Parts: sequence; C-alpha cells; structure tokens
Amino acid sequence: MTRFLVAVLFALSLFGCLKSQIILVSGVEVYENVWLKTVDQLDDRAAFELSCPIGQLSYTLLRKHLRYPVEVGVTGCGRRGVYLRPVVGNQISNSWVMNSHSE
Repeated sequence: MTRFLVAVLFALSLFGCLKSQIILVSGVEVYENVWLKTVDQLDDRAAFELSCPIGQLSYTLLRKHLRYPVEVGVTGCGRRGVYLRPVVGNQISNSWVMNSHSE
C-alpha cells in the first residue's frame, strides 16, 4: 500500500497536480513553482524586447489570479515592460503578451 501511495504521489507531481509551496513575491502569495516557471518563460523574451541581458532583469508581480501570476513587470538597463497572461473565466493562458514598455 505504501509503495502504491508513493507511486501515485510521484505521478501526480510529474503532471503538476501537486502545488508547490507558497512564496511571497512583491508582497503577494504565489506558488513557487509557477513563479519560477513565469520568470523562466519571460527571461529570453524580456531580454530581447528590452535589449538587456537576462542577469540584469528584475521581476515584479503586479497582479495574480488565485495564486497564479497574470501580470508581471520587468525592468532592466533603464527600460521596463509589462507582460500579461490572458485569463478567460478560470482558464489561464500559457502565453505571455507584452502590454506596454518604456525607456
């Protein structure tokens, strides 16, 4: 029985069904694994769009839906941009769209 339970928990974790721990980002509670994935998804794109190396980018959570980031500010090299992840009902898109930027 114990082996079965361990196998089920392992399978659920592989499919992302288990939530990671909750962390504070910009004073707001979000799932750690989702935040790390968000930063990973935005790194290359923000570096390109802001003409700034990844190591100089800083991320600010601007808005969430439940505990999922849906609006993120990115700053670096004197520029900044806002990225949105569309939400329809309770469905959150996997795609990020730059909403605005400034220099």
